[in-house]
Amino acid sequence: MAKNTKTKKAHKRSESEDVSLYESENDDVQQENPAFKEEEEDVDEKRLKLAKRLIEDTTKSLHDNLKRTKTGDAFFLELPEVTQEQAIQKLQHDVLEKKKRLKQNIFDKVQAYLAPRQSQPTHVLKGHKKPVSGACFCPRTGDLFTVGKDGAILRFKKSEAYARTVFCDSAPKDERGHADELLCVDVSHDGKYVVTGGRDRLIKLWDAGTGEHLHDFKGHRAAVNCLKFKLLSHDFISGSSDRSMKIWDAEQRGQIQNLYGHRADMLDVDVLSGTTAVSVGLDKTPIVWKIDKETQMVYQEQAFSLDCVSSINTHNFVTGSQDGTVCVWNLAKKKPKVVVEEAHEGGWVSALACVYNGDLVVSGAKSGQVNFYKAEYDVIKDIKLVKGFSLDVEGSVQALKFSADYKYLAVVVGPENRLGRWYTLPKVKPCIKVYQ
Repeated sequence: MAKNTKTKKAHKRSESEDVSLYESENDDVQQENPAFKEEEEDVDEKRLKLAKRLIEDTTKSLHDNLKRTKTGDAFFLELPEVTQEQAIQKLQHDVLEKKKRLKQNIFDKVQAYLAPRQSQPTHVLKGHKKPVSGACFCPRTGDLFTVGKDGAILRFKKSEAYARTVFCDSAPKDERGHADELLCVDVSHDGKYVVTGGRDRLIKLWDAGTGEHLHDFKGHRAAVNCLKFKLLSHDFISGSSDRSMKIWDAEQRGQIQNLYGHRADMLDVDVLSGTTAVSVGLDKTPIVWKIDKETQMVYQEQAFSLDCVSSINTHNFVTGSQDGTVCVWNLAKKKPKVVVEEAHEGGWVSALACVYNGDLVVSGAKSGQVNFYKAEYDVIKDIKLVKGFSLDVEGSVQALKFSADYKYLAVVVGPENRLGRWYTLPKVKPCIKVYQ
C-alpha cells in the first residue's frame, strides 16, 4: 500500500510538471506570435472601430451624392456639410428598410397623385395568350414577372420601359416549362430566385438573372394555388388544393416542413414576420401559423370563402371574401377588428395588397374596381380602415402587387377568375396595368 501511494504521488507530480511546462511553452508561443495579441483585443473596441469606419464611409457616400446633385446646369459651388448625425440616420433608415420595419405612410401622396388621373396607367402590358393569373416585381431590378393560364412565364424589363421577354414558355414548347395552367409566382427578397406553381402540382425554381431552371419541388397532390418567400430568407411557403401548406428551402433544394390545418382548398398566403404566416381558403377561416413552433391559431369562420389575404404589419392582416367583404384582423383577437361590408359593387374581392408597415391597403374585385383605403392606428391593437378613392379598370382584378419601393402598383386584369371559369366577362382582354 505504501508503495502504491508513493507511485500515485510521483505520477501526479510528473503530470503537474508536464502541465506547467506546457503552459509555459504555450505562453512563450503566445508572446512570440502577434496573432494572439490581436485576439486579446477587446471585442467592444473592435465593434466601436467598425462602427466609426461605417459612419465615415456613409458620410463620404452622402457627400459624393451631393457632388452629383445639380441645380440647373451647374454643380454646387459650396456643398453643405454632411454631419455625423445625418450619416447615422441614413444607416438606421437602411437597416429598418432592409428588415421591413420602416414605416411607409404614403396614402396621402398616392391619393394626391392617382385620384385626379382616374384609370390612367403608366404602362399596359400584354403578351399572355390566356388570362394572367399572377405577377410579382423583382426587388433588385424592378422587373415584373407574370404567369398565366397559357403556362408561360413572361418578364417585363423595367430598364427597357417594360419590354416583354419570354422567361419560359409552356411545355412541350419548352421542356423546362410547366405542363398545365400557372396560378402563382414569387421572387426572393434579393432577386436571386423565382418560384412558380400551378395545376401540374409542381413548383419550379428559377434563376431570376439567367432564367436557368434549377429544380422541381414535388410533394403536393393537387394544384399549387399560392407561393410566398419568407422575409429576408430563401425559404418559401406553398399552399395547395390538397389542403396542405409546405415550407421549402430554395438553397438546399428540399422540403423543410409539412403543415395541415385547412379543411378545404388553401387559396392564398402571406407572411407577417420571419416566423409567422397567415393563410386563407375555401373553408372560410384565416389561420395564423407559427412556423418555428409548428403551431396554429384558427380565427372566426366567415360566411363565404376567403380568396385573398395580405399582411399590414407583424400584428395585423386583411382578408377579402367572395361576398365583397373586406376584414381587418389582429393576432390577439379571433374576431375581425374592422368589417367593411359590400366594399365592392358586385362582390367577390379577388385581390389584396398592403404597404407593409404602412397606411395603404388596396383591394380589387370582379367588378373591375380597385379601392384604396387608409389604415389608421395609434397603437397596434386599435386599427381603422377608411375608404379613400377608387380606380376603374376594365375586367376582373386577379392580382395586385406593389414594387419593393412601393412606387409602382401592378393590377392584373382578365375576363375570368384566376382559379376557375365560374364567370366570363365578354370583350375583356388579359393584361397587366402598371400605375406609378
